[in-house]
Amino acid sequence: MLEPVSQTRPDDVQKPKPAVFLDRDGTIIRDAGYLRRVEDMDIYPFAAEAIRLINQSGRLVVVVTNQSGVARALWTKKPSDHTHGPPKGVDRSGARIDRFYYCPHYPDALVPEYRQKCECRKRTPGWFSPRQET
Repeated sequence: MLEPVSQTRPDDVQKPKPAVFLDRDGTIIRDAGYLRRVEDMDIYPFAAEAIRLINQSGRLVVVVTNQSGVARALWTKKPSDHTHGPPKGVDRSGARIDRFYYCPHYPDALVPEYRQKCECRKRTPGWFSPRQET
């Protein structure tokens, strides 16, 4: 199941609303491989403005990302919640990420609890479903 990192607007969970789903790496931030430090997060110059425009359109902004570094023991889940949460600085222009989910699983994981071929990784048929939302 996808793991929620944050929900900035829990009141929206009850009301159906259109949403735009964005990948984090390569869409909002430059893909730096296995990102371990917040300082290494390089937000694209256009990302905050694009997210703000989506917010103004009345749609929710949902970020989903595969973060197999947790399963590969490159970092623990707790720092991942900080490092792999919504990119810092996106909200400087009034932009808001309403939900942020990540998949920590990997079939060849070093960490047993994440060693699985799951359905929550992006590009699998069941990568996201409303019942996985918390």
